[in-house]
Amino acid sequence: MQTRQNEAGFTLIGMLIAVGIVAILAMIAVPKFTSAIASANTAKIQSDLSTLDTAIALYEIDNGKAPEEIADLKEYLQDADVKPPTGKFYANGSVTEPKDPTKATAYDIENGRAVFDGKTVSAFGKTAKTESGS
Repeated sequence: MQTRQNEAGFTLIGMLIAVGIVAILAMIAVPKFTSAIASANTAKIQSDLSTLDTAIALYEIDNGKAPEEIADLKEYLQDADVKPPTGKFYANGSVTEPKDPTKATAYDIENGRAVFDGKTVSAFGKTAKTESGS
């Protein structure tokens, strides 16, 4: 009978330690990644709402009244088909998702301001803001 000595290879213990290390690194990285996605979505929403507010102001100057819907702003926007990102975002200092997923595919106009999920641009961000904007 032959005996095998000095064979190269991985032991079961070595493999379990390696898998454990990878799992710990994944547990650290995944929350950071989801936070980065929420931050990116928030930045896009803030940018879109600011752009829409500017277009609304220009529309009001030219027409003497606020537009009734976003489609009325097509002459004031480079891309009239502005859509919010999907997924989580920061609103009033916490990560959230749209209240009504059916309305989460478009921006609206309320009281002469662009809104998403019923909130104006000042509501979006990692820090909670009061009504006065501070």
